[in-house]
Amino acid sequence: MIKNYLSAWQKPFNFQGKSTRKEYWQFLILNSIILGFFLLIRAFDYADYYSFPSAISIPLYLIGFLLFFGSTWIALPLTVRRIRDVGMSWKWIFFVSIPYIGAIFLLIFLTRSSMVFIDGNEYYLKYPTKKNHIIGYWIGGVAWFVFGYLGPLIIAVSSIK
Repeated sequence: MIKNYLSAWQKPFNFQGKSTRKEYWQFLILNSIILGFFLLIRAFDYADYYSFPSAISIPLYLIGFLLFFGSTWIALPLTVRRIRDVGMSWKWIFFVSIPYIGAIFLLIFLTRSSMVFIDGNEYYLKYPTKKNHIIGYWIGGVAWFVFGYLGPLIIAVSSIK
């Protein structure tokens, strides 16, 4: 999992090629866990009785801020490569910007298996049939939704005093 996470960080400007389903979802899951950690630190810091000293909280905020924007950029070429891997045009990435339908797009299209070339013809393999794979992909999608959509909402609500 860490290998795929670091592999995505090593190709920040590579929009060519393809990314496997495993590489894509492992990056998203691990990134959600890391960003969730920084989100929890921020939420605890707003509570009066768990307040961190500013010598600790300011660098953690800065690291979390840079990691958030950096991982957002890293996810863009990774998603483009994943879209190419399932046999779709890169222009489908703009479909993600539609609220709610974009999240459904991620869960359905980006969990598709990679295209396989047999004798010059393109074929799709079946969707994952192993129970653990299906559960893992849905957990990754839900984690992405929670930290991607609900995370900023939690921060906004917790900052109101």
